Amino acid sequence: MSDAHGGHAGNHVHPNYLLVFVGLLILTSISFFCSEAIGSKTTTVLLVMGLSSLKVLLVAMFFMHVKFEGVWLYVILVPTCVIATVLLCVLLPDIAKVGFQSVISGG
Repeated sequence: MSDAHGGHAGNHVHPNYLLVFVGLLILTSISFFCSEAIGSKTTTVLLVMGLSSLKVLLVAMFFMHVKFEGVWLYVILVPTCVIATVLLCVLLPDIAKVGFQSVISGG
């Protein structure tokens, strides 16, 4: 006989979505105001990319329920990240040689 939650066993604690939303709002505000205050473009890009990575992590962990998945998820996720990193490293010399704007525009 299955229960009301589709046969899932164990205690599943629902995250505080409002707290996650507030965290995302704070990280977005920090990235916006720091990008306006910092003069260096490189520092701004690194800061905004770092904060965006934290926001992606929050969304994936709580809204996509990755936090509550089993170990099998990492068996799929780790090789994918390794392949993406290798692909980026392989293509980076071509992008640097041709120029990033040429790659985007197709010319």
